[in-house]
Amino acid sequence: MRAIQVQGKDIQDIITGIRKTDYRIWEPQNKKGRILICTAAKKYKGYPCGYALCTAEIGKVTRYPGDALDGGDLYGWELKRIHLIEPFPLKVRTRQGFFDVDDELIWECKGVAMQDWFQTYYDPIRNW
Repeated sequence: MRAIQVQGKDIQDIITGIRKTDYRIWEPQNKKGRILICTAAKKYKGYPCGYALCTAEIGKVTRYPGDALDGGDLYGWELKRIHLIEPFPLKVRTRQGFFDVDDELIWECKGVAMQDWFQTYYDPIRNW
């Protein structure tokens, strides 16, 4: 599955639906299919780092000309249909763009309430 990294401090808002758009300096060439959302290796107190946590679909992509810090374009990716998975660690460097993760590693948590998922899977891997 194609995967992207987000900052650990942003993943909780993506999972809970508070943050419905992820901003990137590049436009996805192929929006078809689900993507795996992983946290980057950079540590933030209280958040997991270096884990795959959920999958999503990319919906509408909006271009914001000149809004990136370097004056380039910024793209807002709508993240839809978030599905929680059994988290697993990834040993990847922080990078821009998609990278591939073996589908066999991804186990969707069907029928698990969000609160139970946070207690069972998320809380034990948080960086304290």
